[in-house]
Amino acid sequence: MTTIESEKGNLKATPEVVFENLSDINNLKQYLPADNVSNWESDGKTCSFKVMGTYTIGLEFSEESTAEHIVLKATDKSPFPFTLNLHLKPQAESQTDAQIVCDAELNMMLKMMVVKPLKSLFDFIIKKAEEHYS
Repeated sequence: MTTIESEKGNLKATPEVVFENLSDINNLKQYLPADNVSNWESDGKTCSFKVMGTYTIGLEFSEESTAEHIVLKATDKSPFPFTLNLHLKPQAESQTDAQIVCDAELNMMLKMMVVKPLKSLFDFIIKKAEEHYS
């Protein structure tokens, strides 16, 4: 199992507000890099998109999710099994520390190819979330 962690970010919102927003997976699109993502499809609980020059990724919102731990799981559209965990730790004054942790089943070849781009993508998502909740 390979674990990839984003930088930590600070959101000016409660975990409940962030959870409510991401409970509709359509809202994930606003945090993705528009110039690197195409073929977005979503039904509110699942989504798929193509990352420029690489793979199509499929995600589904997991019922295991809580206001402090949002879980997105790979669908059969993804090239490898993985789980995205968005950890939301409440802070004072309606602020939340946020971090994405991805647990993926990668062979050595895939690991060499995808770890750095995925870390960059997760860091981008956290930065966009900080902007959104500023």
